Amino acid sequence: MDYKFIIPVVVSTIAALFSILAYRRNRRFANENHLFEKKLDVYSLILNELNKLLIIYDNQINLGSVILRLQNTANDERTKELNDTSDKFDEVSDNFRAFCMSHSLLVPNNILTKIEKLIDKLYLSSTPRSNTITIPNIINYLSENYDELLGMSNDLINEMRKDLNIDELNTLLYKRLKK
Repeated sequence: MDYKFIIPVVVSTIAALFSILAYRRNRRFANENHLFEKKLDVYSLILNELNKLLIIYDNQINLGSVILRLQNTANDERTKELNDTSDKFDEVSDNFRAFCMSHSLLVPNNILTKIEKLIDKLYLSSTPRSNTITIPNIINYLSENYDELLGMSNDLINEMRKDLNIDELNTLLYKRLKK
């Protein structure tokens, strides 16, 4: 047997095998990094839209409080302003739902479930279910729902952070930067 030809073939085969394995490993990392970046972008956009909703909701509560302080019954101008704020809230709510559904491909089921519960709460919280609808009742109802929405939003943020493994990434980053 001539080892001059066998040794280079074996070494070439081993080198090719290592090259293939390194390529697959690097490709997997590249795909994971790309997916992480896409998820981070989608989560940021979802939270931005949610923040817009909460600001409008809070403005609606504040406007109602102003009306209550000025007088217990709203005049036509203030009622129109309150209705305009409510219409804007409904429009942003619809846009938020559409946005979340259009980006749901990248979002895991547990986070989608939390988003759906939050959206349902948004739709149910727009008007109180009571026979005696007065401005103080509406403001109390909206304030209670706002607090619940903030809690649900914080839960959603925590789920997103868990999904992206942010705390572990921060720890690893701090360790790397200390070196």
